[in-house]
This record gives sequence, C-alpha cells and structure tokens, in this order.
Amino acid sequence: MAFSFFSVCVVVWLLSLSSAHANDETPSLYLYAPGSALDSELAAHEPPPPTLLKRAWYAISLDGSTLVLDRSVTTRATDWQFTQRSTSRQTHASTLKLNPLAPSRHALAMPEAAFLAFRFDEKIAFKAGRYASVLPVPALLHDRWNAAFGANGKQWTVSTESVRRKDGGLLAGSLQLVATSNTGEKRVLVPPAHGMAFQRQELLWLGALQSNSQWDVLLKRTWITGEMDYVLTIGKSVKSQTIDLDYPHTYFSSGVEEYEEIATHRSQKRARPEGKFGAVGFSISEERWNQAVSEAASQMLPKVLFDRQLMVGTEKMRVTIEYLPRLAYPSESSTPPVMSSSAEGFFWGGPVVVKAHFRGKSQALMQTGQLDGSAFHIELDGLEAEPGVRVSFSPHYNNSLVYYWIWGDPEGRFLRLSKEHGQGC
Repeated sequence: MAFSFFSVCVVVWLLSLSSAHANDETPSLYLYAPGSALDSELAAHEPPPPTLLKRAWYAISLDGSTLVLDRSVTTRATDWQFTQRSTSRQTHASTLKLNPLAPSRHALAMPEAAFLAFRFDEKIAFKAGRYASVLPVPALLHDRWNAAFGANGKQWTVSTESVRRKDGGLLAGSLQLVATSNTGEKRVLVPPAHGMAFQRQELLWLGALQSNSQWDVLLKRTWITGEMDYVLTIGKSVKSQTIDLDYPHTYFSSGVEEYEEIATHRSQKRARPEGKFGAVGFSISEERWNQAVSEAASQMLPKVLFDRQLMVGTEKMRVTIEYLPRLAYPSESSTPPVMSSSAEGFFWGGPVVVKAHFRGKSQALMQTGQLDGSAFHIELDGLEAEPGVRVSFSPHYNNSLVYYWIWGDPEGRFLRLSKEHGQGC
C-alpha cells in the first residue's frame, strides 16, 4: 500500500493480531515495495528527495538462481501522487489540495532490477553481494513437493507440509515449507498463511545471507484474486509484502479526524470513479449473508452461496459468491506463539470469494468474510466505455469499503481500479 490506508484504531487492531504470530525475542523484519512512501523513516519536515537515510535498506534482485543484494541509503521521489483535504464542515475548499503539513514523499532509491528491499528494527548488517541458491530455482510449490541438497557436511530435504479438508482437497492457507536434515533437525522455513488462498506459490531462492543462517528463503505467492506477495525468511524472522500490479487508486477518509486522502500511482492512466454508477445490480442483507457463511463454515467445504445473472449492455455476466475454507487464524493466546506468513495486505480478506464469469472467463474479484454493519451490494455499469463493477460493504461496523473494477484489454480480465475505505473512528 502506498499510503496510510488505516487510521489509528485499525492499526492497533492489526498490530495486536500480528503480534500473536511472532516471538517477542525475534528481531522485527521490515519489507519495502519499490516506489512506495518512506515517510515513517524521515523527520516531519524533511526536505524534498533525494536525501540520505540514517539506516540502510537492502535491495533484492535475482540473476538466475543467484540473489543479488545491494545496500540502499538514499531516497528519490515516490511513484505515488498524494492529495488530501479536510472534510470538516468548517472547511469550504472545493478542490483537493496537497496538505502543506504533510512530509515530503520519499521513496527508496534502488537498482532498477530490484523488486523488494528489507531491513531489521535492530542494527543487523548484511554484506552486499551475490548469494547462490542451494536448489534449482524457481520451483513451483505444491502439496507434495520436495527437493534435497547437501551443505556444511549435512544432507537436507526441503519439502511442503499441508492440511487436507475432509473431502481430500488442500485446505487453503495450510501449505508450509520445512527443512529437515539427515541428523533429525527440522525447521519451518515459511509457516502457513492462515486465512489466505493462492493460485500459485513459487520458491525463488533458498540460501544463506549470513554465516549463521540456516536457511533463508524468498517466496513469491499469487493470490486467487491476482495480487501477489513476497515472503522473506531470514533466520527466525518472517515477513510478507503485498504488491498489486494493477495499482488501483486508493482512497481513505476518517470521520473523527475529518480528512480524506487519495493516492494514485504514476502508471495509472484511468480516472478514479466518482458520481453516479449502477445500471444493474443486486444486494444481499447482512443477516442472510452471515447465515450462509456460518452454515458453510460449519461444514468446512467449498460451496456456492449465491448465484446471480446480470446484463451488462447486451452481454450477460454471472456473479457467484462462494465459500472457500481456509486454515483458521491461531489464537492470540497460543503458547508458544504460532508463526504465520499471512499478509497484512489481506487484512479485510476472508473465506468468501466473489467471482465474475464474463466473456468466457471466470475471475475471482475479491475475498472477504462476515458482514458487520451493512448489506453487500454489487452493481454493474459502464466505465470509460468498458464494463465496470462496483462492490460496497462493511466488514466491520466502523469501516466501509467500496471497490471498483474495469474491464481491461488486452488483459482480458477485470482490473482493480479503485479501493475506497471510509472509517468512522
């Protein structure tokens, strides 16, 4: 995410959830997506970029099966444009204006080939250079995948472990990557992604970034909705970074703080949808939705909850709302704490998948869970002479979400165009 999509009350909730999945003694690992804002790294009145950072980041690129590490300590302009305005009744501004009190937006200057960067919250230094993978990569992971290698006088087997549903299918989110030595040592390299579902998981690199590492891992996962995340394990620290290459506009408004902010990526050529929308559509009440989800969850099997057909001009679109069971999130009181590789970018996700079946293709548009505060609404209309979709709902009584998609050519699918988040507190 390119800007602060959540306000204080949601951030606190998120941190309390994620803190249950890690050991307090494990150094905190931070990941960075190219071009995103680094405001938290800088002083409130930092001059415009470029500037020198006080703490180094380490940029990652790949050259075949070799991981290339570069030390990055300078900034550049971010790839996102941010606009803010007050929503107070005492403010009469009619146009969005940059907030003059906001810090200059900096991004990390990285080599062109770098697609990810990391650092720790402690002063842990790494040596820039090339690090070979001990396995042939990339490797497409599945629930029976394994590979072997020898290192430091030991033989190691790296394999996947997973959980099966009662119908024999793979339980989404349960796949984890483990390493076992011929002397009986076993280590979880990438823990399960509780609550998530993927269409593809790839091992990009397995090796050692430090002499005491055993082993470090880089994974790429593609969500069933098309976004992706990278998972990096260094020592006992595990972190994921979500990247959405559709680069939708992101909008956030806070009722109590009385402001709104919009972020637009420099590659986004389409305008953020505003105004009247919705030629056709349907709604599902909160009570009916939650009852259907609860009934499906009691069986823990895939199920079509709702099935509708709508007309987009002269074309027919089928919309299905389906339940896909996932590995449950661990309890915050679990002892010892349960590690998870779930993405923070999946915060509003859940086991309910909204699918569009259109022009001979089926596409998972979004994932969510129980409703809390409103019905679920889906509408179809034209956007810039192309078919468009809008979904609005409340996953939490204090948070409302509105998502837009637009049909893209030559992609031949619906592209994520806008994500709007309204928060009361």
